[in-house]
Amino acid sequence: MNQILSLVLICLSVLFSHRSDASTGVSSLQRPHSHGGKLRPFNPTEALITQLDTSALQILGTGKPYKTFLSMDSKRVLVVQDVYASPDIVLDRILDYGNYSKMAPQTLESEVYRRTPFDGSSETLWSRLRAGMRGFSMQFFVKATFHHAHNSITWTLDYTKESDIDDACGHWHVEPHPDSPGKMSRVYYSVDMVMGPKIPKVVASFINKKAAIDATKWVKKFSELHAR
Repeated sequence: MNQILSLVLICLSVLFSHRSDASTGVSSLQRPHSHGGKLRPFNPTEALITQLDTSALQILGTGKPYKTFLSMDSKRVLVVQDVYASPDIVLDRILDYGNYSKMAPQTLESEVYRRTPFDGSSETLWSRLRAGMRGFSMQFFVKATFHHAHNSITWTLDYTKESDIDDACGHWHVEPHPDSPGKMSRVYYSVDMVMGPKIPKVVASFINKKAAIDATKWVKKFSELHAR
């Protein structure tokens, strides 16, 4: 694991090493992204997984995340995590983009620059995030929509802004835990990212997997802290 992580860091350092200030220098609030989306966006009406088997439930019962692949797209990683907090608390943490820099690892800056208020069915937020590690940082712009009827949040890049990563999208789904629906949640998360042509596919696949695991970890931590 450490060898793979070192490879990830080396590849990312090479990709972003052309700037002496260790940032990519590509992202812009004024310029649009180079394309309008290459990845297939997640559909909030589609179940991320049809059923959790006995092995998955045993892993979740230990408090650890369960890792698998989507039923409808075997290339996309899915992480499932049980959380000792209600779905409302969990969803509030995920939607709190303005405070990601205080919760999500390696997130240096976070701000919401636009939002549409909740209208009874959905709410959309546009956020700027800057992430960094090992002496470099990259900035990207995210458009996230909360779908109330499905207890889901789907997100893509905001393609009206130029981000430092080529493309990304994700899908959170939060449901009441079957054993304790009022006090616990079962959280599902899948993310798909294209870092750029200089990053090998095997490394990009590892980054996607690690990103999904890290995200569910911090959501679990801060949701449970809030629920105490």
